[in-house]
Amino acid sequence: MSSKPSSKTIGKRTTRIAMTLGAAALAIAGTALPAHATYGPVTDPTSTGTMGPGFGAHITRDQVLARAKEWLTADGGSGVAYSESAAWKDGATGGPYRTDCSGFVSMAWALDQSRVTQTLPEVATQLGSLDDLKPGDMIDHTSTHVVLFESWTDSSHTVANIIEEPHSGETAKETTFTRDYLTSNDFLPFRYNNIVDSSSGDVWERVRTADGSWASSATKVDANTSITSESLATLPDGTAHLFTVVPGSGVWERVRAANGTWQGSATQVATNGAITAVTVVGLPDGSIQLADLIPGSGVWLRTKLANGSWSSTATKIDANGSISGLASAVLPDGSVHLFTVVPGAGDWERVRSANGTWAGSATQVSTNGSITAVTAAGLPNGTVQLEALIPGSGVWQRTSAANGTWPNNVTQISTTGSISAIGSAALPDGTTHLFTVVPGAGVWDRIRAADGTWAADAAQIATNGSIFAVAAAGLPNGVLDLTDLV
Repeated sequence: MSSKPSSKTIGKRTTRIAMTLGAAALAIAGTALPAHATYGPVTDPTSTGTMGPGFGAHITRDQVLARAKEWLTADGGSGVAYSESAAWKDGATGGPYRTDCSGFVSMAWALDQSRVTQTLPEVATQLGSLDDLKPGDMIDHTSTHVVLFESWTDSSHTVANIIEEPHSGETAKETTFTRDYLTSNDFLPFRYNNIVDSSSGDVWERVRTADGSWASSATKVDANTSITSESLATLPDGTAHLFTVVPGSGVWERVRAANGTWQGSATQVATNGAITAVTVVGLPDGSIQLADLIPGSGVWLRTKLANGSWSSTATKIDANGSISGLASAVLPDGSVHLFTVVPGAGDWERVRSANGTWAGSATQVSTNGSITAVTAAGLPNGTVQLEALIPGSGVWQRTSAANGTWPNNVTQISTTGSISAIGSAALPDGTTHLFTVVPGAGVWDRIRAADGTWAADAAQIATNGSIFAVAAAGLPNGVLDLTDLV
């Protein structure tokens, strides 16, 4: 779909989507509608379905293609029909998404709205050449048509396999476009800012000693290649606790003893296979607070007591089903600060007091709806440092006051727009380490001194370009533990 009459203002560009009920009614006169098809004005999607990662979250190439191919047979075995005035919603891909070419790409990328050909580039980065295309990228002519790239048919890149909603009278389909056709018709290659090459992998550890020296190599901690998310916490006794998410299986814990030895196997602590992300903190009293994210349901909390026993059930602490990411921090007074990302609405903070009582509501810290991920660390002086990732812009930071208030100003820490994941940790001396993942380049560490001054440059500490997530925690002895998902 190219530019249409919309009511949505995106940046400085306003587009209008004409949704004519009368035309839709004529088109379907005498035809029984599928229960999951919605005709008329398209509203913003209410979910990304069981195949979606949640609005604004990172999505893998395999997920994008799986979502795209779902529309090839979603209508009772047939493809979803093209329409500029209809929308489609089902349990697998969520919705409702408009069923034209740009609505199709919006669905495949699990966006929070059905964009048009001119506005899809606002959430993507133009590639240097058609040769740079990878599965799940888009090929867009901003005034006429957009398709989803699947693969090349040959090593010379002369013919591309694509998936598209073609035009009126047809349904979603797989077909081929020649390179000559794409170039002669001014199609350009783009990559969604939140797409990642891999969604699962195993866990590797890298340690920074108290004197500031990083280990020369990483050590494999968990060989399960199905892990999609991780979080790391330390306790006053010097132990480290790694929590990993295995889709369909739940959450698992693996403990690193104070002497640096990891357990040989992980222990399952949650069996809910719908959990997509976790965040964890270790408290001064030796207990652990583990928060699980279940898209469409919200955030659930589990507690591990100092004696090592887990609470028998999880407690819902945030019912917002639109949350796409989370992070947490603990302060010396024992209070826990949970941060959540709500696509289009920024990041929010909910506090658990030292007596275990959670605030009844969350407080909005940032209104920037482009934030896709956050990381937080509690400092010895009672402040919380919060970093937010904005694809295409970089990483931005706020520090709370010791009384819990947040400043209006925000500081840009990194201008690298290709950062795909972030993590952070604080050390007993008050320094903070911000870790950033750059696809194809590895992991970088930028240090904030105890006086609040950031290092001018980040140091590359891992060159493995396949790393797609990091977690970090500082130990009482000044050692920094960093784990990577590869």
